[in-house]
Amino acid sequence: MKKLRRAILLPDIHYPDHIRANFTAIEPFIKDFKPDIFVYMGDQLDLDMISSWNESKPRNTEMKRLNQDYKKFDVLFLRKHEKLAPKARRIWIDGNHCQRADWYVDKHPAFEGMIEPRNVLKLAERGYKVIKFGGYYKLGKLIVIHGKYWNVYHAAKTVNMFENSVVYAHTHNPQIYAKTVPIDTGKYHIATSLGCLSSTTPEYKAGRATRWINQFAVVYLDDKGSFWLYPITIVNGKFIFNSKIYG
Repeated sequence: MKKLRRAILLPDIHYPDHIRANFTAIEPFIKDFKPDIFVYMGDQLDLDMISSWNESKPRNTEMKRLNQDYKKFDVLFLRKHEKLAPKARRIWIDGNHCQRADWYVDKHPAFEGMIEPRNVLKLAERGYKVIKFGGYYKLGKLIVIHGKYWNVYHAAKTVNMFENSVVYAHTHNPQIYAKTVPIDTGKYHIATSLGCLSSTTPEYKAGRATRWINQFAVVYLDDKGSFWLYPITIVNGKFIFNSKIYG
């Protein structure tokens, strides 16, 4: 077997509603893990100041500035991760929160090209492969998406709809559901959802219970496209990988 390729998957950062302690732990891990592929799984930024949910609620976006969020996200995440894994192939998946910029442009077309993450952050020029909202990226036989469903049993729905192995974010809620092929029980598809890297108790939830936890994942890939996916749970800013404590 040739050397396995390594990928790191970062779900739902939701800057500026991220948890800094998560990345204090993740950043030295990136340096140790040396990923060949780096995937931002969607909703890297929250973009609530241009959300349709806040159109009639100006107090929710008071003193928030889109340009400042882009600049800070670039410094705190993209540039830092580029230095930690300089040789990695970089994938940016647009989530529904990233898509808020395009939905805003639909209503205000004069802003086209000026506020979308891919344009402001110059992702293509920096070597990122950009997957637009609703698209997917393939890691061997594993499909990576932001996520499409939000029902209670979203992993089951995902694997039944895609008929492929899928890893996704979006729900902030970890689930796994496997489905074997009836005529060949040695083959199966599996859907895996990950937690998030943002707050699990956001202000808009107003103290209501959630099913959210903090997670990211790593994937090992062989030359035939087989994959080994490992979700990593972060507890109070700490996690363990390969017997080492991070955070």
